[in-house]
Amino acid sequence: MVFLRQLNPLPAVSGVDFDPTLDRRGELDWAQRAACRGQTALFFPTHAERPGAREVREAQARTLCLACPVLEQCRARARQQHEYGFWGGETEEDRAAAGYPVALPVGQVARRIRILREAALASTPES
Repeated sequence: MVFLRQLNPLPAVSGVDFDPTLDRRGELDWAQRAACRGQTALFFPTHAERPGAREVREAQARTLCLACPVLEQCRARARQQHEYGFWGGETEEDRAAAGYPVALPVGQVARRIRILREAALASTPES
């Protein structure tokens, strides 16, 4: 293991913030210009986050996203990768409603997605 690290040193990453330099293929070069860089806590819920706190956090995230120069790239990435959290101005529920659900929704997210799915099925005219 030490030998591998000497050949391929890990980039410095402060805390747990997303570091786009970890992508070796250059697919996330756009993330270097993201307005949210270094603000991970704003885009992912804490354990047992209350609904009111979530609304406030997501409103702040949305405001930051809407002014971001890479909004479209971020949204496309989140949709293609079925990401968790708030990406590209969208919640997990927003992406699920657009046809890009996360792989394993849990808790409130799972419940909201189920409600959206049931509502969509109920509004679809039968042939």
